[in-house]
Amino acid sequence: MYAHGSGRRRLLGPRNVLLYLTAVLLLIMVVLAVLTYLYDPTDGGAGQRLDPPKQLEAGDTAPPLQLKTLDGRAVGSAELRGKPVWLSFWSLSCAPCTAEIPARIALSEAARAQGVAALAINVGDKPAEVSTYLRHAGYGALPVALDEQYVTAEAYTAYYMPYHVFIGSDGTVRRVESAQMTAPQMREALESLE
Repeated sequence: MYAHGSGRRRLLGPRNVLLYLTAVLLLIMVVLAVLTYLYDPTDGGAGQRLDPPKQLEAGDTAPPLQLKTLDGRAVGSAELRGKPVWLSFWSLSCAPCTAEIPARIALSEAARAQGVAALAINVGDKPAEVSTYLRHAGYGALPVALDEQYVTAEAYTAYYMPYHVFIGSDGTVRRVESAQMTAPQMREALESLE
């Protein structure tokens, strides 16, 4: 670096460069510290608190839903009204979700025989991909509805999958599980709907 003084150019020494760099670094640190102090992650800018969305839990009224099944039939709150319901949210990219499928198929069939509406809701995958996967894996008996745009998943707060919601015939959520379930756990949850 060059400094101007008394009409002639001279090279600044390493000590002066170090002082300037230290001053600039100190100034940046002070600005960052002030911004960190002033930043409030709970403030939406207008003095309102940004709370995370409330998780669905036992005792809540089940949100309405309107979906299409893999074969194109409409399924929603009107068709499910008055029945106990087991909703199971899953996606192809979720290994624990696909690992649950054999148990879900067996228990879905048993549940339907007892009057429980069992529905596996695929979240975010294309219908052709879901259909191909189920056909190749031999899981054609799984009743699947599609939630490509995450609308139902968001309404049911299904942010992590697998995600199971067990709903009583009165429309009240009885149990929510946001983890992989074993067949005995699924059976126990289904028995709580009777």
